[in-house]
Amino acid sequence: MNSDELRHHLRPRLGGPLPKDRRLDHSAVADLPLRYRRAYQRVERGILHACMAKGAAPQWQALALKVASCTPRRPCRETAICWWCKTRMGLAEAEAMIDHFPSSTRRKTISVITIILAVVPLDEVDEARSKIKAFRRYWRRLCRAWPGCRWRGRVELDLLTGHPKQELGLYARKTLLVFGYHPEESAPSIGIHAHVVLHHPGISRSRVAGYLSMVYSAFRQVMVTGTRETQELPEALARCGSYAVKARPPTFALAGRGSRTCRPRHPQTILSHVDLHRRFHPDDLLIEGE
Repeated sequence: MNSDELRHHLRPRLGGPLPKDRRLDHSAVADLPLRYRRAYQRVERGILHACMAKGAAPQWQALALKVASCTPRRPCRETAICWWCKTRMGLAEAEAMIDHFPSSTRRKTISVITIILAVVPLDEVDEARSKIKAFRRYWRRLCRAWPGCRWRGRVELDLLTGHPKQELGLYARKTLLVFGYHPEESAPSIGIHAHVVLHHPGISRSRVAGYLSMVYSAFRQVMVTGTRETQELPEALARCGSYAVKARPPTFALAGRGSRTCRPRHPQTILSHVDLHRRFHPDDLLIEGE
């Protein structure tokens, strides 16, 4: 596929789906709910529009062609963009999450933990990487103090732009203020947080939550919950595994709801999001141990 063919595919009504879009119902990705696959596909289409926009640098156009030419036999492995590779990675992570914990695990010994770690300037990627490494080391020491613990999760990166339409809830705003991030005043930044599933036999969830709240003491910096009662435990673990690989751009930058073209409203923000996630290998964001 060349640039002209890709631009033709991106035209509404006339272009039609990309060749790989016909595999939306393929058995290899059918285990992920269809609504998630379609959402990934719409995000990818928006990113392709941003990469092929007028005046975009040649490296962005080359990246778009690489993603558009992805096939199951020759995957592009651009998991921050490609809906096929992201779905396959999410399913692999879901399976790994289930296999990591014993089949005899009881629901009350499983906790889902979210921790806001830091906010660093967007151009300080090395600082973000060092904070992630420090958290992984500290988390391993912390959990090894609790006999029998197992854990698996991922660090997630959010692009904080300060744009007035970026959706930040009241609690998120208050927490980010503790880290020195003021949406109306701060430069574009990276929000770093972790999603971890912890198996803690012999220790109550309230004790885990209390201890983590002392370690991470900022306002709502840590949240400890159980899995959904409406889901079987393997299904709940699978959802936790696939959730952390979504790498979704800021909603305000994507196309509006119901858009047929999926053309993003803020292409430069989309490209900044992609550039940020491509600087990190997926293994750099993995948290795993026992």
